[in-house]
Amino acid sequence: MLKKLNKLKLVNRPQAVNLTIWCVLANVFLWSQTLLFGFVWDDYPTVVSNVSLREWNVLWKAFLHDFWALHNHPQMSGYWRPLVTVVYSLIGHLFSFNAWIFHGLSISIHTTNAILVKKIFDELNKEVKYSLACFAMLLFAFHPVQSETVSFISALPDLLSALGGLWMTYCLLKTDSNLKRRMVFSSLGLVVALLSKESGLSFALLALVLTISSSRSRSQKLIEVSVWLSLASIYVALHGMVGFPKLSEFPGGALEGADRIKLVIDAFWNHIVLLVCPWTISPLKTLSLNVWDIWTGLKAGVLLMAVFFSIRIYIQKVNYRIPILMFWCFWLPVSFLFPLEKHMAARYDYLLVIPYVYILTREIKETFILFAIVCLFAIGSFYHAQKWKSDEKLWGTLIEYDNASSVVWNQWGVIRLKQNKFESAFNAFAMARSLDPGYQEAFFNEIVTLVKSQKLRIAMPRMEE
Repeated sequence: MLKKLNKLKLVNRPQAVNLTIWCVLANVFLWSQTLLFGFVWDDYPTVVSNVSLREWNVLWKAFLHDFWALHNHPQMSGYWRPLVTVVYSLIGHLFSFNAWIFHGLSISIHTTNAILVKKIFDELNKEVKYSLACFAMLLFAFHPVQSETVSFISALPDLLSALGGLWMTYCLLKTDSNLKRRMVFSSLGLVVALLSKESGLSFALLALVLTISSSRSRSQKLIEVSVWLSLASIYVALHGMVGFPKLSEFPGGALEGADRIKLVIDAFWNHIVLLVCPWTISPLKTLSLNVWDIWTGLKAGVLLMAVFFSIRIYIQKVNYRIPILMFWCFWLPVSFLFPLEKHMAARYDYLLVIPYVYILTREIKETFILFAIVCLFAIGSFYHAQKWKSDEKLWGTLIEYDNASSVVWNQWGVIRLKQNKFESAFNAFAMARSLDPGYQEAFFNEIVTLVKSQKLRIAMPRMEE
């Protein structure tokens, strides 16, 4: 297979289809391990115990309510993701609410996204070997940072939003399509991205940038820009029905000036580290306001590489305009400049992998080296996906990764409580409250633990607080 990839430059259609099929099968084979995984973390309130998904009226209620308002314990999150709720409900009704069904759905969407990445690479690099597009597809599909998105059922918003946005991008870049067809299909993709997750607005921004920087006529540009602005405006207006996330609820939400800049810079470096050094992945990563942390040496090295890479692009006139534009558009929603994401997570880098593998593939080009990187990525993805096999595995791993997170200690306490290990559970909840004194869920779980362990004398005063 490696020799075949190396020799492929000009291929006929059957050969191209066969090579793509082999890449698809490789992707399905790698991620098929998740079919044996169960539900974890947010999967329980979102799917397992969510009674509203079992009712057909949720198919239209989803468009009128906050995403978390349709859960058994309603709350206003400021998130409006109707398409995600509809997909959860339809899959459950048509098949079942078993975990493997939803994991299969995630694999299917991720595979489709990988095919779209290949198609986009083809449109941007018609002059290079066809095999490079297949390597770009595999590098995107196998990158270890994707393990959380594919293995975590509640990451469906990220997958669906990427599906719609990548389809939109492919339609816009396709040069042999007429205006009407291009606008219909690309608009459909953007609508899917927007109705799946708030960060779908990054695709509206990308559509504007791609349209303005294209070589199309001024009249065509005007039509397309007006469509993108209209869709984005309508979405924002409809989203207003359920409100918007508040900046104060986010990491450093009350920070201003230099402190906010430090937070944004630290988040940026964390994204770069996850892309370049995926072995640093943690499913739930907390952020520090200190820019110069233990990764100082690595960050300095990455910065030097970026400077060298920029000089090389300037000297050799390499055109990376579109992937660089994609990177900044995809980075904005997770930059903490806007209230779109509430914490740092590997799944938020799902789209950032695209420009990274694009540049990596174009720069290396050597088939043997790319094949070796694909194999390393596959091993890393297999290893990191195992963390999502069960709740106990996930939170047990996170205790080692990030023992300074109140969320991690609270979730670990829930696991121990289910196992009737009351003392361990109480200690975990106490640790969560010591890290975050205002953590109400941990406080409530403490009381539940005391009641179940028959320590009512200690529980009663706490219940009266």
